[in-house]
Amino acid sequence: MARIVRESKVWEKPKNEIPAHLTEAALLLDFLNNAGTLDQIATRCRIRREGGYCGADVVLFLLAYFAVGANTGLKRFYASALSSWSLLAGLGGRVRMPSPPAMSRALSSVHSAGMRTFHRWLLTEALDLTPLLTHPAVQYRDAKGRAWHVFHFDPTTPALRQRALPAREDRPDGERRANQLCEAGKSGRKRGEVLFTRSVLQHAGSGLWLDMGVEPGQGKQRKQLHSAIEAVVHVCKGIGHPSEMAVICADGQWGGVPSLVSFREGNTRFVTRLSRYQLLERPEIQRALSHAAWLLVPDSGSGPQRSAVDVGWVYLEASEKTLRDDGSRFAPERVRLVVTRYCLQPGAEKGARGQHIDGTVYEMFVTNLDEDGWPPEMVCATYFGRCGQENRFAQEDRELQLDRIYSYEPAGQELASVVGAFVWNWRVLSGFLSNMPAHGDVAAQRPYAPMKDRRSFPALPSVPGPDQPEEPPEHESDGMREEPRTVDQEKRTAHRKYARAVMQKHLPDLFRGSHLEIKGWTIDSHRGTLLCPNLEVFEWYTTNNNAKGTSPQSAYRTRHSGACTVCPKRLSCRKDPDAKKNYQPSLVLPPAIAARVTTPAELIPPKDHSRPPPLLLPPSPARGPFEVTESALLPAEARKASRRLAAAATMFASVSSVPPTEKPHPLMAIDRRRRRHGRCTHDENVARYALPEGATVRVRLRAPAEQLALIEALRCRTTQSS
Repeated sequence: MARIVRESKVWEKPKNEIPAHLTEAALLLDFLNNAGTLDQIATRCRIRREGGYCGADVVLFLLAYFAVGANTGLKRFYASALSSWSLLAGLGGRVRMPSPPAMSRALSSVHSAGMRTFHRWLLTEALDLTPLLTHPAVQYRDAKGRAWHVFHFDPTTPALRQRALPAREDRPDGERRANQLCEAGKSGRKRGEVLFTRSVLQHAGSGLWLDMGVEPGQGKQRKQLHSAIEAVVHVCKGIGHPSEMAVICADGQWGGVPSLVSFREGNTRFVTRLSRYQLLERPEIQRALSHAAWLLVPDSGSGPQRSAVDVGWVYLEASEKTLRDDGSRFAPERVRLVVTRYCLQPGAEKGARGQHIDGTVYEMFVTNLDEDGWPPEMVCATYFGRCGQENRFAQEDRELQLDRIYSYEPAGQELASVVGAFVWNWRVLSGFLSNMPAHGDVAAQRPYAPMKDRRSFPALPSVPGPDQPEEPPEHESDGMREEPRTVDQEKRTAHRKYARAVMQKHLPDLFRGSHLEIKGWTIDSHRGTLLCPNLEVFEWYTTNNNAKGTSPQSAYRTRHSGACTVCPKRLSCRKDPDAKKNYQPSLVLPPAIAARVTTPAELIPPKDHSRPPPLLLPPSPARGPFEVTESALLPAEARKASRRLAAAATMFASVSSVPPTEKPHPLMAIDRRRRRHGRCTHDENVARYALPEGATVRVRLRAPAEQLALIEALRCRTTQSS
């Protein structure tokens, strides 16, 4: 039997070793400091504070926090990293980093006005995303073989529950901390009384977060969409890709005319759901559906088997109350309509989307993609690819927990979310560059072979055949159609100008003693406008002649869309605080004044009841020779590869001690600024906790040869050179 010799000795932990759970955070800070990115962060991230930690210190703390990925609060993270806190600060070029209470105060001081530019730079420019976004593995290929970038835009709404506040005479009034961050709104399946919106734009092929914003309540939807479109255009410009070859997939809430116009004006393509199911009642649409060839939609088999058909290009009109920001009407928007259908199984319940007709559920989608490059079944499949973003939301909850409350100030919460998204992007990029696939690894496109739907569906309601003309309307059947009446626009403009001058002259008398004065409104006599308690300007625009027995009233409105929705004083003006439309105040007019300002009947343009036909052009029968292919990269595997690389390394760091600088006497002013207690400049705030000149940070890395070579190669490849 072999002899076993045992030896026991005390193991001493090497000095200045970074704990294993902090290695990835230390590597990230070292990479960013080596590339000069932290210096750029210090220059760009400006938080206006009177002393204390600057924006660079706040971002440094959040980078380390999200890189650890402990799924804990800031306090627990701080306690777990306290032994190496000074080393982490040194790797970031700082003497010290903030504590959780200091972080809370700093995030409360963030203002969104000057941070949007920094957020855009951090998510799209701070890292060198070009090798990843230009790789064919993250691109889509249409039927013509052209490369496309697909983006998913889908805001998420975390909900908060509110406990009852005790109200007693011996206690001060309760105040909810979430009042600034959250507002009442529809939380859907989530339990909670108040919520905030986190609008997210993600690149579908790579999983990169490219735009993120936080707003109370449901937020301003037009503002969220404009920010996402600007981010898409910015990213495409940075990688040299035309923005008209980028597709944004958005939920049905972005299927209105204002959103479709924003996509077109931003020079991007889109795919979204349409909820105007009354179009299915139009004879042109029903004829197209009855005589079309339905094609099966590729899917995963987890839901009903859909089939799709191209209906054609249609005009969509906005309602009369849907206006642009300048108060003008939207013109009809031309879009391509794709309809899908599936059979509802016996006993199954119809989903929340679609129109149920005789056991068949019809869904509608609109896009501006061309027919020859994007067949209808692939338009539908690309839209339902948004399910991948839902999975990434779940992964983000496990890895980063961006829905956690980091600050009750919306701008502070947004900054924390953006830094967390930056860490996610760094992991994806590092994992991709550590094992970059060759361009030849991407499979070639197969020939286009559509699969026709052979199933039988109940017939649609009977419609006229393709050779049968529709019956003309009753008022046109006798051939005595009335010619439209014309209006003298010059006389109409002159009367409007005269009426506005009359209302401006009599406004003080009309306002005195009115219900608006009691509510705290004021007037601007010089301009003839009303001022609400929140100082929003309301202008006169029409006179309402109500039913017999009531007095005519002058109506006012503001030009700012959604001004009353976000007004903190809206409860004093309206009964329903959740109303989405602006408040339109009115003043009672004496008959003499009403007769002078009311527009004569001959100057009122007639209403045009004739709507343009929804079908503009039939779909093009041309199709490209290839099958549309999706991206092939697995972003989750790339992030795992990045974490495995950090787990294989052991890091040692040390900061050389520097003699302390001489501090001025506390009772003496060393310069004129301190004499008058002037504010510090941004550079002075950054220099407060920066490592002094002459300090040396020594970093030693220990890892297997292969992993060590990859880490050293990644040190210069993940970030943009400063």
